[in-house]
This record gives sequence, C-alpha cells and structure tokens, in this order.
Amino acid sequence: MVTTSHRLDFPAILIALWRLGCIVIPFEETVTPAELKRALDTSAAHWLISENPAHLFNQLRVVRL
Repeated sequence: MVTTSHRLDFPAILIALWRLGCIVIPFEETVTPAELKRALDTSAAHWLISENPAHLFNQLRVVRL
C-alpha cells in the first residue's frame, strides 16, 4: 500500500514496485488511520509506504518517504 502527497514521485514509486513484482494499492495521503487500517486488514498487505507518521502500525513493515 502506498500513500504519498508527492504527485511527481508516485509514478517512479509505482514503476519501481511493479518491477519488483509488487501489487500496489494507492491511497491518498489524507486517508484516516482508521480507513487505512480497515483497508490493510482487508488486503492482507505486508508493507506500507507512507510519509504520514499517523500511518505507523506495529504489525506492518513501514517505509517512510
């Protein structure tokens, strides 16, 4: 799952993750932690790429941009 407010960075992140064989689920940076948590639980994602410190969850590997 990817959340970023940098519109110019997103295509590069998307292409890099696709090249690594990842399935990307994009979200707006303004998504609330509760909405993101619900989406994470539903998708069974293992990684979250975000620049928002409110999106830190203990059970996930988080990459901060």
